[in-house]
Amino acid sequence: MMGEERQECPECAEQIPVGVVACPLCGADLAWRMRPDEVTDSAQSIRAGLDDYMKFGAYQQEVAAGSSVLSGGSIAWGIVTLGCFVAAVMAGMQNGDDAEGIAVLGVVGGIFCSICTLVYLSRDLGSMGLAKVRKPKTFVRRFMKAALSGREQRAYVATVPTNRVPTTMHEVDLGAIPQHAEVPPIDSLGGFRKYWRQYIRRGPSLQSRGIAIRKVHEPRELAPGLYAVQVDLRVTNYPSLALIGIFVLGLFVAILVLLLQKKHDLTITKTVIFHNGRYFMLEPELVGTWDLAAEQL
Repeated sequence: MMGEERQECPECAEQIPVGVVACPLCGADLAWRMRPDEVTDSAQSIRAGLDDYMKFGAYQQEVAAGSSVLSGGSIAWGIVTLGCFVAAVMAGMQNGDDAEGIAVLGVVGGIFCSICTLVYLSRDLGSMGLAKVRKPKTFVRRFMKAALSGREQRAYVATVPTNRVPTTMHEVDLGAIPQHAEVPPIDSLGGFRKYWRQYIRRGPSLQSRGIAIRKVHEPRELAPGLYAVQVDLRVTNYPSLALIGIFVLGLFVAILVLLLQKKHDLTITKTVIFHNGRYFMLEPELVGTWDLAAEQL
């Protein structure tokens, strides 16, 4: 048709009508594509919305709400670390081989828990002040780490307010890794937390996923102050979280039993009788009347 405005398909590079949701030649999905002028206009609109958002103090309130230094994981590991070292010190003040073994176990457990505490603390510190970093590459890395490590509130505050409720939720292609039947909506901080914890970091049937950030590439500037940053992720699927939990719980219980166990040595006397070629125990309890009497004979 004469006079029809046309554009180049980003996939096949052919000229196609402007505004189509799919390329009529190669079938590429163009519903989410934007022209350079649309990108610039959208960036300006986003900035205007951020100005209004930050002007009325809502941003400062959200930052204050999510600015606690320590996460629950850091506090929990810190408490366990302290408990291990306290147990080691108390056992070291006692005599005996058992006390020495408990002291060594407490020191080993304390060192392991200290490493875990330091890891959590480094993640806590790394996710603080997300919006204050100077490079988009650094910001993306810290945002991903915050969202993937249970610090969703900090990542949520660092998201553009007008875009916090997506109109369309996109599935994530994980290849052969089992996926959920549907993507949970994000309509609040709770929805944001649920999305990252239950949809991204967990698979169906309580399967667990390990998501590692392999590489954060250099940013591409789409418009003044608007960047696109590619992130290479490695997603590893693990068996049901319940099985892992049972193993970890069993290990924790075993360590706890060793730390809390008490021993006492005693000698008892049991009285038996031989009759018609067989032996019989005189009394059913651990220490009976005959047993006590036999000790005096």
